[in-house]
Amino acid sequence: MENWKDKLNEIKETELANWLTPAKTWFQELPPQGKLAVGMGGVIVGLSLLNTFLRLVSSLFSIGFLVLGIYLFYRFFIAPKTRE
Repeated sequence: MENWKDKLNEIKETELANWLTPAKTWFQELPPQGKLAVGMGGVIVGLSLLNTFLRLVSSLFSIGFLVLGIYLFYRFFIAPKTRE
């Protein structure tokens, strides 16, 4: 059972290494200003992704509270009237 997991991990590591090696070489060949620009671009993209994720989580919380409010309104104001 563990044998296929080990092979899968090895394949993933190999594929990742095959992808990262040219990128690493390209980055190392950049002049210092280029490295700084790529680093700043990476930080901007990373913060943008974090911002998007936090907005998504915030939206999900807002929708959850809205649904909870609608449910509580129904439960306490509309449902008792229908039982009578």
